[in-house]
Amino acid sequence: MVKSVLSISLFTSMVLATSSYYHQGSKTTLEPIVFKKSADSSLAYYKRGSQVVGVRGEIIVKLGEKSVEEVTNKYGISFVKNLTSTMVLFSADSPQKAIEISAKIYEDGYGVFAHPNFVEKKKSREYKVPTDPLYSKSWHLGDTDTIKDAHINVLGAWQSVGGEGVTVAVYDDAVLTTHEDLSENISEALDFTISNKDASPQSADDTHGTFVAGLAMAASNDKGSLGVAPKAKLMAIRGATGGASEADHINVFNHVKNNNVAVMNNSWGGYNVSDGLREAIIDLVANGRDGKGTVVIFAYGNDACNDLANEQCKKDGTGEEQGYLANDESSVEGVYTVVALNQKNQKSSYSNWGTKADIAAPGGDGDDILENKAGIVSTININTTESSYAVDDPDQVGTSYAAPIVAGVVALVASVNPDLTSKEIMEVINSTADKVGGYEYDSSGRSNYTGYGKINATKAVEKANSMRSDGGLVTTTTTTEESSSSSSSSTVSGFDYGFENRSGWNLLGAVEELGDIKTQHSLDIVWTYSEGKWEQNPATIKKGDGFWIKK
Repeated sequence: MVKSVLSISLFTSMVLATSSYYHQGSKTTLEPIVFKKSADSSLAYYKRGSQVVGVRGEIIVKLGEKSVEEVTNKYGISFVKNLTSTMVLFSADSPQKAIEISAKIYEDGYGVFAHPNFVEKKKSREYKVPTDPLYSKSWHLGDTDTIKDAHINVLGAWQSVGGEGVTVAVYDDAVLTTHEDLSENISEALDFTISNKDASPQSADDTHGTFVAGLAMAASNDKGSLGVAPKAKLMAIRGATGGASEADHINVFNHVKNNNVAVMNNSWGGYNVSDGLREAIIDLVANGRDGKGTVVIFAYGNDACNDLANEQCKKDGTGEEQGYLANDESSVEGVYTVVALNQKNQKSSYSNWGTKADIAAPGGDGDDILENKAGIVSTININTTESSYAVDDPDQVGTSYAAPIVAGVVALVASVNPDLTSKEIMEVINSTADKVGGYEYDSSGRSNYTGYGKINATKAVEKANSMRSDGGLVTTTTTTEESSSSSSSSTVSGFDYGFENRSGWNLLGAVEELGDIKTQHSLDIVWTYSEGKWEQNPATIKKGDGFWIKK
């Protein structure tokens, strides 16, 4: 067995050599690992950084001004097939030649890009069921012991994405940026003056923004609660409800526009938006995120009114006039307007509703659902500096909390497909929403009570993923390999193994990645994986036909 392994290694070193190809215009080194004898003799294994890849004797080229004939004649390779209108697959004599020729094609300007036809073991992006302690009580994220089917179906979305690469702005009263569940996700903190780089609470009453931020993106860190987009970055802005002037508000929205923010959450409103702020909101929707647009979310409000009767809203049934819902920030053109749902997937009793409703999300309803008064679970601060959480509190309900749940889903969609415009993101979410509550939805799929329905994170992420120009993220291991008639192969935990002949088993390929596999028993030698490599163990076992991997 030992002699066999050594001979294969020596043979490999004679056939394969360290080579380079071009990735996004930069040279990338490929270190040879092992040569596998199989029915596909053109396959070889290389190490690319920490990743193991297979290389076939084939090259993928995006043609520029050169023709297929010019490329084949210059480099002595063969045309295989057109992959797209501009990409072509060519065949070379060997994996080594494929690497070398692909580099030459790029260097000579015969291709916009050129690289070997890699055989990669794509890794699952499965997001395991969270271990954050309060996840089990977060009925807006998943079923709990007492509340079923009221969640936004986010666990499936986390298998692909967690909000990586996306910034969410939360403009509110304040955000405790040192909170144990928020601090690692903070990208910027400031107040409405923009020049003051501090979003922290100024009084113990400033708890709203911390709660809102946690719903959108509390980190997955085995602490407390969990946000819808736990890997997104947070731009925390203080002062939305603290006396800022219209000019201050406009400056905030302009700052968000100029800083590549995918989604901005606003769980506030005044029922009388000024012309200046209206224009700043519309500008952000259209021109934020480097021209792709920022999804600007506003909570619809908690005064149980609508814009159908053209009457002034009354605050909490007290009779105090608030203004017309049609004049609210949530009704500005292009804004993504959020309605709150109770634990039964119905419009919450307090939630505003009407012609501007776009989407619905859990907000809770502690007053009307007598059999279960559970509020929304999230981060809070109990003074200006101390981290805490709201749990089982029937008072923690509102459209203020439905809005950041939607913001988190927007972050997931923008993360899985960064090329989507703000309008396209909203269309993706609307088209995948669940029609809940027993309401009548029109021919476009919309209701005045819930907009296009309850947001469904997994469906939205899957649709956005399918719209990617590269065909979408790969979330399962799909690579399999042929074996010769004199050998056999199979798969354990997503990795290939096989034996070259009856004298012994040889591990093939991605041995550096097999950290969860502790011992491999060959026919006559025990090999152990330790500290990043496989070594021969002095112990032996009897020869036989069995082969197994022990975890």
